[in-house]
Amino acid sequence: MSHEAKDLAPQVRTFATNLSAVLTGVLPGIEGPPLQVLADRQERHISVRQGLGVGLPLKIDGQTMMRLKVSYRCTWNTEREFLSVDECQYQVLPESLTEPLLRYHYRRKPSGGLPSAHLHVHGHRDEVLALMVGGKEDRRVKRRLQEIRHGRFPRLSSLHFPLGGPRFRPGIEDVLDMLRVEIEIDVLPGANEALRRGRTVYRQMQLAAAIGDDPLTAAAELARLGYSVSPAPGDEPRLRNPEF
Repeated sequence: MSHEAKDLAPQVRTFATNLSAVLTGVLPGIEGPPLQVLADRQERHISVRQGLGVGLPLKIDGQTMMRLKVSYRCTWNTEREFLSVDECQYQVLPESLTEPLLRYHYRRKPSGGLPSAHLHVHGHRDEVLALMVGGKEDRRVKRRLQEIRHGRFPRLSSLHFPLGGPRFRPGIEDVLDMLRVEIEIDVLPGANEALRRGRTVYRQMQLAAAIGDDPLTAAAELARLGYSVSPAPGDEPRLRNPEF
């Protein structure tokens, strides 16, 4: 492992430990550590993903009905001070099927004007597909029409539903909570507390990152609340990341 990856590794292990605590505190039937930490071949990123290739079991009335696949690719933030998630994905798949029901995807530097954090819904609705090819003929519509001419019809899963951007995107706790409430998957007795703790850690981490992106707004709000805030010597407060 390179020196850069070694320096990052302790933060990634702490991050993975917090995620594992949420998963093992909510889901029954997890055997062994739910997540593993691996450096990529170039050793510029460190990945966190579930140990089971088929995904973690999601049970209903004691029977595994779905699987949860979790993956993160971690690197340094721009200032090389803190861990940053370069890409992450949560997939919910029916048992024994390869296509997910839904997929949460985040990419820090998306291409083609796509939203950095987005949701894919895998299903079929004629009304939505008609809208996908019925708008003005921009680049995306032209590509979809060309695919239809070749016998490949557009799929609902190709739409990217935006989800809060880099800082305010859903965490794994939100996915688990949705499955608990809407699908009524089996959860452990302490699930609510595990979700609460996990959300607190995640949102504090995201809030700290958002403050680093926009210290001017953070300082103004703290001043409004009665705090005394002053910039570091030689530091000019500015909006550091307009796309947070």
